[in-house]
Amino acid sequence: MAGILPSGHTYKEISEEETERLTKKFSYLSDGGINIQPGNSIYAKSYLKFAELIYNFEVREDDIFINTVAKSGTNWIAEIVWNLVHNPDMDNPEASLSLDYRYPFFDVDFIFDVSSSPKFDPEGELVKRFKRLCPGRDYNEGLHIQLAEALPDPRLLKGHTPLSFWNPNVLEKAKHVRLAWEKRNNPNLLFLFYEDLKENPKSQIKKVDQFIGTNRSDKQIDNIVHCTSFDYMKKKSKENSPLSFDGALCETETQLMLNPYLE
Repeated sequence: MAGILPSGHTYKEISEEETERLTKKFSYLSDGGINIQPGNSIYAKSYLKFAELIYNFEVREDDIFINTVAKSGTNWIAEIVWNLVHNPDMDNPEASLSLDYRYPFFDVDFIFDVSSSPKFDPEGELVKRFKRLCPGRDYNEGLHIQLAEALPDPRLLKGHTPLSFWNPNVLEKAKHVRLAWEKRNNPNLLFLFYEDLKENPKSQIKKVDQFIGTNRSDKQIDNIVHCTSFDYMKKKSKENSPLSFDGALCETETQLMLNPYLE
């Protein structure tokens, strides 16, 4: 099996022998994988089901995308942005809900069978929100992608899918918080270093605040520094662990950082 993705990339299915070899290290390929060029990316074959939905995702001018390399502080910056937009005074009751409720995570739909997760609750808040915003639709056809389409403005979205897999209008319209050096001069993109955020979170949060136009007061910035500290977030995740923190997906995210062809 081979073909062309909506983005113009070509793909070729990995052989059964190669899949068997790679699955020993990379469990997300257990149902088959594809090699995508250019870039030599290895994706689960299930990506093909969602490639067109991702490429044709309709971007709004006030969307904020967080698009990062896996395991590089995605949830940290996601919490910072969410609190800047929705919780500067620490009085939003949704702050206690998991990030998966507050942020559609595109990659989950194609690298992980959401409904098979031991932490997935078909009667939980995430599914209730899906049923409310997407009545009559099937979450197995893309829970997070469909939620993202239905969210009210401003939408906060996150994922690890390379920018080149999306429609070119993504950068033309939406603001991005993305680690992508080659695109650093684009006015709709903010480039952050994890080390800078760790060393001086307040100055970096102010930079994000200015970029997305929330214009929070110094006291509100201090609130966000506190509620997005490592200690605070660790305590919060223990009390209400999001789906993206469960063991299977954490393992998958770690694997996605690696080149499967490296021995």
